[in-house]
Amino acid sequence: MAPPRATLLDHAFALRPLLWIPAIALFEAGRAEAGGAALPPWAALPPLLSLLGMLGAVHVANGWRDRAGDRLNRKGGAVASGAIGAPALLAIAATALALAALAALLSPATPAVRLSLLASLLLGLAYVAPPLEAKRRPVFDLAAQALGYGVCAFLLGAHASAEAGGGWAWIRVAVPYALGVAAVGVVTMLADREGDERAGQRTTAVALGERRSAALALALALLTAGAGLAEGRWAPALWGLLAAAWLGLGEPRRAWNRVAVGLQLAFLILLAPRTPMPVAAALALGAAAALYDRSRGGAGYPIRGAGVGSEMEPTAETPVSG
Repeated sequence: MAPPRATLLDHAFALRPLLWIPAIALFEAGRAEAGGAALPPWAALPPLLSLLGMLGAVHVANGWRDRAGDRLNRKGGAVASGAIGAPALLAIAATALALAALAALLSPATPAVRLSLLASLLLGLAYVAPPLEAKRRPVFDLAAQALGYGVCAFLLGAHASAEAGGGWAWIRVAVPYALGVAAVGVVTMLADREGDERAGQRTTAVALGERRSAALALALALLTAGAGLAEGRWAPALWGLLAAAWLGLGEPRRAWNRVAVGLQLAFLILLAPRTPMPVAAALALGAAAALYDRSRGGAGYPIRGAGVGSEMEPTAETPVSG
């Protein structure tokens, strides 16, 4: 049976905008830690838009490379179904990169901002492009997510703040956030583990198996709490304790997607008192995804399974994803 014809919305959602939420959250966390949250949010908008453009291109390439596994995991929308072909995806990715380059030119011309953007671009390439293609290598896939979201996005937010200064001492502050990203990354990989394994994709969760991956996620949550307490950063410290308690309860098998989404929502709520932008972005992007999903008869951009509902739907799109 031929796939349905792709619409303009299908092409837009090939960028997987839901996956921008953790980048926005960590960028804003960096701004808040650096004192930039007191500044107008549009002051740091160009570097954030540049980051999102690069991530969009990476998501397009990742969707194309993962289309077989995404079909099994019931996500990926029009890309996984084959409705959007390689030439169109290449054009979408090129457009996203062009917009990212334009936003980078409008960003603060400081070495720290430019280096953060360059590091984000190189990490994205290393994640999806051969010969390294970290997304298909256990441990490397998790490290790339932690560094990309937890370090690069965080540092970009910190250095985009006029009050942050140009030093790299913020790397130490980013550590608990990066550990938290890694914890959620493992849980997300657990949600996709069965489909990834059937598709021949060897992620960290596939290599370790469910039990050891769950133990790793719990250990990373505890490390997040410890590192947050050591640095005096209450948001990652509280989040790590909450995540450790939740994971320590032993979630039933096949509920991992719900746990991943719940943990990310908890972080957004903890971050909201200092910067509400990630919560607003999550609501806006989530509503757009829900409307798009409905426009495609519930099969275009699935987000079901994230809330209260059947545990037989564990593979909905989640913000941190391999």
